[in-house]
Amino acid sequence: MEKETDLKQSGPLVLFNVDRKGRLADYAVCHSDHECGDYLLRQAELALGGAYVPNESVYCLAGAERTDDGLPELLDDYIREGNIRDLPSIDLRSLTFIHETTGGGLPEGMWAILEKTEQLLDSPDNRKILEAYHAYHEKRENALPERTLSAVRTEKGEEKLNLIMLDDKIPAGSKLC
Repeated sequence: MEKETDLKQSGPLVLFNVDRKGRLADYAVCHSDHECGDYLLRQAELALGGAYVPNESVYCLAGAERTDDGLPELLDDYIREGNIRDLPSIDLRSLTFIHETTGGGLPEGMWAILEKTEQLLDSPDNRKILEAYHAYHEKRENALPERTLSAVRTEKGEEKLNLIMLDDKIPAGSKLC
């Protein structure tokens, strides 16, 4: 996200995640830099709690026409019409990389997080490490079917799906009892 003074002064900001399939994953209306920073921190911590960090982006929308119950529909329209291309954004993997590589985690406030991002990415060595970080999580995301068992059963005429996700620490070829 680019540090733009009009974003700082325009009132509430809407931060929202878009997954790799172009769907709205989550959103928040932020009334301060601190609230925006908290949202980014929550997104990083949620992503790090999974088997891999998903290939998602967090977008920033200033001056949204709505911040009420109609906001998800408005955001879906922005996504569907391709209007998010012009919005400031940060990819979730870069956000989690910063969270993991800075000693105390993410700094407070969205602008401090963005400044930290710029500082880290100014270094060619850090950019190489970030590329490897992206590749690692891409590989884990693509290997998800290899770690998942599924079963379909019928209950009262309705199909039910059960999924079991295996921990990466289980060696290939292990028997499940």
